[in-house]
Amino acid sequence: SDSDDYEIFSDPAYPGQWRIKGPYIEQVAKMTHWEYPEAVERFGRQLEALGIAEELTGRGAFEGDLVMIDEYDFEFSPGMTNPYIPTELLEMDAMWEEKRAKDAQAPRAMLLDNKDDDEEEVEVWKPFNQGGYMDVDKGEILEFNDDGGWDLLEDDFDLSPEMLEGDEVWTS
Repeated sequence: SDSDDYEIFSDPAYPGQWRIKGPYIEQVAKMTHWEYPEAVERFGRQLEALGIAEELTGRGAFEGDLVMIDEYDFEFSPGMTNPYIPTELLEMDAMWEEKRAKDAQAPRAMLLDNKDDDEEEVEVWKPFNQGGYMDVDKGEILEFNDDGGWDLLEDDFDLSPEMLEGDEVWTS
């Protein structure tokens, strides 16, 4: 059967309720293991891919409306294919996306110094693959000296390996 062969019904006597009929989508609903979040997420992606979610939204369906396909009922949630994601996380994600979009649209200029004199500099953590390893030893290592070694904060810092009792030395 054809995947785009479906009909959407709504009864004005029951606002917020939608029935979808069609052999393909009914079969997909029957094959979905509703007890597994991953399966529900996949079903949501199918509704998006088939255009059913967009059609429901276009006809006036809102988040939380009851959708019925064959013997299966679920809450309509356009754009959210996993109903098990906590609302707080979705709100935080939306906030970060909004901030990122706003930052991308902001005019960019080279700043020489954008902090007040009384403002303390805060070091931003960086992962190792972006040079963050230099932050680890920042308190002890100053820079390379003329001999190619390190200038250290403490003059008495011993770089030689310590030999412990029982250690073996291998030579060739």
